[in-house]
Amino acid sequence: MMWQAKENTVVPLLRRELQEVEKSLENMARAIEQGIINPTTKRCMDELTEQKTDLEVRIAREEIQAQILTREQVKFWLSKMIDLNLASQYNKQRIIDTFVNLIYVHDDPSNHQL
Repeated sequence: MMWQAKENTVVPLLRRELQEVEKSLENMARAIEQGIINPTTKRCMDELTEQKTDLEVRIAREEIQAQILTREQVKFWLSKMIDLNLASQYNKQRIIDTFVNLIYVHDDPSNHQL
């Protein structure tokens, strides 16, 4: 529950980057209004539009992932994990995928038993 409460720092950074792209797009639009249009202008406008779309998608994904679960939802989900049949390879893999993030293996020769 405490982990969920941590603020997502990615979204503010993406929003700032989106603002910069939108500002650049506005500047490009002003340049086009003044008649400054050439292949480079068009290419830059297309690239900025693509960046804007990409940033909007990334922000949406981050916000979806940031949904907060209630204590009751977490308890319910964990109680269902207790009921898993551990004879099933699928359920074993599910538990590992859920609870194990990283495993370090060290070869410590002083710890070997013969």
